[in-house]
Amino acid sequence: MAETPKRSPLANPAAPKIPSSLYSALRLLLKANDYAKDIPCEVWDFAVEVSALRAEGMTDSDLRWLVRRGYAEHAVETTRRGQDRRTFTKGSALCFVEKTCVVLTEAGVRFIGESCGELAPSELEGKFIRDLKTNAPTERSVPEWNGDRREVRVGGRIVKQFSQPAGSQEIILAAFQEQDWAERIDDPLPPRSGLNAKRRLHDTICNLNRNQKERSIHFFGDGTGRGVCWRLKD
Repeated sequence: MAETPKRSPLANPAAPKIPSSLYSALRLLLKANDYAKDIPCEVWDFAVEVSALRAEGMTDSDLRWLVRRGYAEHAVETTRRGQDRRTFTKGSALCFVEKTCVVLTEAGVRFIGESCGELAPSELEGKFIRDLKTNAPTERSVPEWNGDRREVRVGGRIVKQFSQPAGSQEIILAAFQEQDWAERIDDPLPPRSGLNAKRRLHDTICNLNRNQKERSIHFFGDGTGRGVCWRLKD
């Protein structure tokens, strides 16, 4: 079994602030870190696939910066079918492949809190777990998918409308509608020979976020490559 990658040196505290365009990707990493602490287990058990981070807008240059600063670490997943635990092997220092996975270091968690007020660990610690464990109903606005009109609305306003068939996108929207717009659904796309399921899901999520008449809904992966989430934009 491959060894768990070792931690990088602590980051330079004089680093610049993180741009707001990375917040969605950083939320995935913070969420994974939070889950690992709740179990508790090694943070690598919840390492986030690089494809999920790219779907949230993180570029390889962004990730290289985080790694060089010591705020994140990455490794290539080598887990085989049937294994109880995820395993990894250290890859090239600044190169990322399809099976690259990423975790935050403790220095990274602290730095994100200092640089991005709304992502501060003191506000987020345990938040994701508490949200899952609470059963209290909350009133919320949800989108509405009309398959006949082939349009998505929020609050009566059209957010996205298809003028031609968009099979994969429409399947995901129909699945959300059937599940009353649950915060997360399993990948509903049927298998297709010759296509990588995770890559297909990633591309479909990206397409869902494109060409919205009003950029009101943000679709994103769940960090595993097997699920889709959504949220309303502020």
